[in-house]
Amino acid sequence: MRFFTKRLAVLTVLLLAVAGVSANFSTIVDGIAYRYSYNSGLQVTSINGGYKGNIKIPNSILYNDAVYEVKGIASNAFQDCGDL
Repeated sequence: MRFFTKRLAVLTVLLLAVAGVSANFSTIVDGIAYRYSYNSGLQVTSINGGYKGNIKIPNSILYNDAVYEVKGIASNAFQDCGDL
């Protein structure tokens, strides 16, 4: 019975770890909006009010103590951004 309990505990921890990594999220870092999905990875998205001035998209960002590589730019990310 102790063996089963230990295996169940290990399995639970592994499932929680995988669920945390594959969760979708949106965030803003240094004035740039990002969306992460398991299928598309991290993408730059549009931001309320649009982007203005010069922006530099980094290769990766830090979010919740994990580094995510920027994989792309959403098709509408710079829509209506005449001040770039």
